[in-house]
Amino acid sequence: MNIQVEPILLEQKSVFAQLLNLANYDYTEYTNNDISEDGYFHDDDTDYFLKTDNLHSFFIHVERKLAGFVIIDDCKIDDKNAHTYR
Repeated sequence: MNIQVEPILLEQKSVFAQLLNLANYDYTEYTNNDISEDGYFHDDDTDYFLKTDNLHSFFIHVERKLAGFVIIDDCKIDDKNAHTYR
């Protein structure tokens, strides 16, 4: 299985926004957010995830097909080997 993880570029914002919208739909079970009448969640987090210095957004491709995304927050390991975040 060929898996690729590639940084999301600003030029790919619309694709990322669509995937983020699908993720927001999946999370409604926990967030109780309502979908708009046009069928979308109007969430301004797209720019936040792409432009915040300590967040790193990546597309995941499996066999050259877009499979999803991951957002990684900068973190460090403390003396007890526990993850801590800035």
